[in-house]
Amino acid sequence: MRDMKAKGRQPKFIGRGGENAARRKLTKEQVQQIRTIYASEKAERLMMRGKFAPGRKLQEELAVRFGVSQTTISSIVLHKSWK
Repeated sequence: MRDMKAKGRQPKFIGRGGENAARRKLTKEQVQQIRTIYASEKAERLMMRGKFAPGRKLQEELAVRFGVSQTTISSIVLHKSWK
């Protein structure tokens, strides 16, 4: 790894995540907004519908709203990305 770095062969994308990622579609503020909306909406829907867990449906709605995939929303709310 040191040899690769010393010779300038290290890919430029290593260590770049979140807002520094080259192909990002969301800002840090949008990620915070997604997490806040998800937490409050999920709690509200759970209270209204009893034991029904609306997680995926809510994630799909947020995905459409923010122009990303449901998988991206899932990763964000589970803190697998944008940690």
